[in-house]
Amino acid sequence: MEDASRISYPFNGGPVRIALCDGASESAFAKQWAQILTRALVHRPLDLAEMNEESLANWLAPCEREWNRAVPWERIPWHGEAKTRADALAALWE
Repeated sequence: MEDASRISYPFNGGPVRIALCDGASESAFAKQWAQILTRALVHRPLDLAEMNEESLANWLAPCEREWNRAVPWERIPWHGEAKTRADALAALWE
């Protein structure tokens, strides 16, 4: 199970935010990636109307850094390095 979900209930009467992420099991550390993405989406919402390649890359950058810190690089066996360096994959819904 590489999936994650996150719900945000704001105390100020703002909108409830729900994020679902389907982590791709064939990629390395997909569950961690799914958890990072869902947490980011409810706390730092994307402006889908104004989104472009640059704004998406800027939004993803902190997520990528967090994932990179979460990966136990020193404990990955040599045969798992290539898969891990290919990054994790996930589909994200808001």
